[in-house]
Amino acid sequence: MRKLCKSTHESLRRPDSRQESYAQQLEEMTSLHDCLAENGIEFARALHQMYDDLTEMANNMERGRKQWKQFGLSSERKAHDAEQMVEKVGVMLQFGIANGL
Repeated sequence: MRKLCKSTHESLRRPDSRQESYAQQLEEMTSLHDCLAENGIEFARALHQMYDDLTEMANNMERGRKQWKQFGLSSERKAHDAEQMVEKVGVMLQFGIANGL
């Protein structure tokens, strides 16, 4: 669209083209379309940057979620192991008391 506007602008400025109100209005219209095309390009750039930022944030959140999950599982294992040790010590004490220690 920008190329079309630019070529239309250039053809309107040639000395052999009409230089009346129609040509002025057409030139204003093409400059407006050029501005719209530029705004569309900037909007697309902003959307692409937003996409990149959101993708990076999602990846970081996923990484953090996995780390917290791993931490929770390892803490759960440690707690379970500690409970088993307490049970073993309790059994050993009961066995020791029963045998006269």
